[in-house]
Amino acid sequence: MILYENVLNREDSLNRLKENGLVTLGGRANDFLFKDDEAEYTPWFMRLFIGASAWMSATLFIIFLFAVKVLSENSALTFGVLFLTVAVVLSRLGERRDFLNQLSIALNFSGHACVITGFIPHHLALWKILLIFIFIEILLFLLCKDILQKFLSAFSIPFLFAFVLKEFKVEIAIHFLIIFLAGYI
Repeated sequence: MILYENVLNREDSLNRLKENGLVTLGGRANDFLFKDDEAEYTPWFMRLFIGASAWMSATLFIIFLFAVKVLSENSALTFGVLFLTVAVVLSRLGERRDFLNQLSIALNFSGHACVITGFIPHHLALWKILLIFIFIEILLFLLCKDILQKFLSAFSIPFLFAFVLKEFKVEIAIHFLIIFLAGYI
C-alpha cells in the first residue's frame, strides 16, 4: 500500500530535481512544464471551424442588409467603405485571434464587392473606377497588418494597372509592367 505522503506531484518532483541540480528552472515548475505557446495553440480543425463561422457570419450579415433594403446600389458605396474600414480595424486588433482575422478578410472582400456595386449608379468611366480601386488597394496595403490582405492588395494592383492601360488602348505598355514586375520578384 502506498501512502499519499510519499507520492510527489509534478511540481514537487521538478523542485526536487532542481535542488539536486539536475534541472535548471527559471521560475515556477509549472512554467517549465507548460509553455505559453502550447497553452494558446488551437488545433487545425478548430481554426477551420472558426474561419468558416466568420465567413458565414459576414455573408449572412450582408444578405440581411440586402433583405431589409438597407444595402442598395445607392448606399453600397458607403457600406463598402465602412466594411473596408472595419476590416482594417479588425486586422489590427485580431493579430492572434482566428475569428477576427477571418472576419476581417471576409469584410474586406465584402467591402470590395459593395464598392463595385456602389459605382454602378454613378456611370463613371472604367479607368476612373480602376484608379479609385488602385488607391483603395494602396491604402489597404499600408493600413492592414494581416499578411494575406497585404498580399491580395499588392497582387491586385498590377492587374488593375493592366486594365487601365488596356482601357487607354496602350497595350504595349503592359509589357513594361510585366518587366517591372519581373524585376520586382
